Amino acid sequence: MENTQLAKVVQDAGLELESANAISSAFSPLFDAAERWRIQAQAIQVTDAGQTREMKLARECRLGFRELRINADKVRKRLKEESLRRGRAIDGAYNLLEFLIVPIETHLKEQEQFIERLEAQRKANLAAARAELLRPYCADTTIYPLGDMAEPMFDQLLQGFKLAAEHKAAEEKKRKDEEAARIAAQAEEERRIREENERFRAEAAKAEADRLAREEQARAELEAERQRARQAAEQLRQEHAAQLAKEAAERDKERRAAQEQAENLARETAQREQERIAREAKLAAEKAAAEEVARKAKRKIDEFEAKRKRAEAAEKRRLEKLAAEEKAAAEKAAAAPDKEKLMVYLSALKAVPIPTMATEAGYVAADEIKGQLEQFDLWAEFRIEAL
Repeated sequence: MENTQLAKVVQDAGLELESANAISSAFSPLFDAAERWRIQAQAIQVTDAGQTREMKLARECRLGFRELRINADKVRKRLKEESLRRGRAIDGAYNLLEFLIVPIETHLKEQEQFIERLEAQRKANLAAARAELLRPYCADTTIYPLGDMAEPMFDQLLQGFKLAAEHKAAEEKKRKDEEAARIAAQAEEERRIREENERFRAEAAKAEADRLAREEQARAELEAERQRARQAAEQLRQEHAAQLAKEAAERDKERRAAQEQAENLARETAQREQERIAREAKLAAEKAAAEEVARKAKRKIDEFEAKRKRAEAAEKRRLEKLAAEEKAAAEKAAAAPDKEKLMVYLSALKAVPIPTMATEAGYVAADEIKGQLEQFDLWAEFRIEAL
């Protein structure tokens, strides 16, 4: 069908027979190859992560289509140089071929990248679930790589947020309890002061009433005695004056005592206010210290995550370099004699580094393996030399 369409495109261009045949001859093999690849590609359908063979075959087919498309483009450019009309025919042929290839190529690439898309979706779902767990404690969860974070690291992060929230709630409850106790104590103190003031006023009123009563009685007695003995009037006045002085002194003494008590109460109130201000300052300092601890914990987590990523990248580059060296050595060894091939293989084995151990038992095992490998190297060199 494609060759029939190709012939129609060439015929509609109005080219001479020789030019039309040249274009048909140049593109016909490409259409035949595309048809073979198309039949093979239609049978590929990846639906499970375990279909590694189908994914590998999809990649091979896609690369085959890609190479076919590139070759077709090269033929297009070469033939188009002949003339403008010849170029239109070539473009039509290429567009037809591209229309056939690109959808299949796109389909194959999707099949090839099935695992990558599956992994990206898994990370996105994991990040969303973890963000939901962090949302009650953290306003912005996008600053953390939740999809890539290891489970122990995320548990440590979540536990840190929970501990910080619990500490903050406990501090807030403690502050409220102390404030309520302070208000209650202040209210009790004010009530006591009011009662004492009332008592002082009542006592002063009673003393004043008693004084007035005594004065009234003294005046009555004085008026009665005036008729009986004018000579005793002066003595009575003196006694009365002395009594008044004494009562005035007592009232002054009581007034000073009340004033001194009021001053003591004012000093106690001021001291309690200073203690309250000191407690609030201490709570503010403790809150600032807790926030500083949370910030330091976040910085440590970020630094650890950055170090881990750098270490992973370095290890990946080392493995890629090692794989490239092994591939080059294998290709070189494939073209060499048997003795040289074995020497290259032995050199490649020697080049593989022993990994760094994390435990004492690992170090002991690594040393034993290294000794055995050295003995093997000596035996292998002797055996290769004997060929």
